[in-house]
Amino acid sequence: MIRPGGAAEWEYTWDGPDGRLHARRLVANGAGAAGRHRLVWVTADGRWPAEQETYRVVLASFRRPG
Repeated sequence: MIRPGGAAEWEYTWDGPDGRLHARRLVANGAGAAGRHRLVWVTADGRWPAEQETYRVVLASFRRPG
């Protein structure tokens, strides 16, 4: 998903040694020397639905410096 303000978000799953994992990665362009910022959320795939409200709170609090 492309987000406003020069950011992209990927959601993906993979099989880890302790079971299937689910992740969402946000990469946002920063200004000047700040460069890019990354926010990565990873949880067990079975817990993914229950973790979405927490992820939304974390994402809403994310601010680019400057």
